[in-house]
Amino acid sequence: LFFAVLMGKLNILGQSVSSFLQQTLPGMSNEFTQFICIGVFGYAFAHSPAIQFVQEQLSIFGSYNPGIVGLLIIALITGLALVGIHPIISISSIAISFSMKGSVLAGLPLAIALLAGYTMYFFLSPFSSMVMIMAGLSKKNVYEIGLRLNWQ
Repeated sequence: LFFAVLMGKLNILGQSVSSFLQQTLPGMSNEFTQFICIGVFGYAFAHSPAIQFVQEQLSIFGSYNPGIVGLLIIALITGLALVGIHPIISISSIAISFSMKGSVLAGLPLAIALLAGYTMYFFLSPFSSMVMIMAGLSKKNVYEIGLRLNWQ
């Protein structure tokens, strides 16, 4: 916006915004639906009795090494992604569950574990967009690209 004003190209910016709103945005209904569902799931999970049960179970990990808990989180996100559960759902659930005070992982270590789990999903899950694109370009099965090539 700053450079458009500086260069006097506000009309091009207006055309681009109009094109985005009229052509691109209506085609993104799948993404909107996904993120709305994730938000609703996270809100419902945070306000349900299930969160207390999960937090009680996680309190068992309070005596464990944070590194081991971090690896378990990465494995959980990756495992759920391999069976088709989107990692944003599992990440939001884990983040809400670990938000309690006195948690073995909090702040930066938790964020690193969640990000590492998402990275593992991105490279291994047959449902990842990158794996699907690579499988299409190489004309191979998504399981060959995601799992087999990354574990050799």
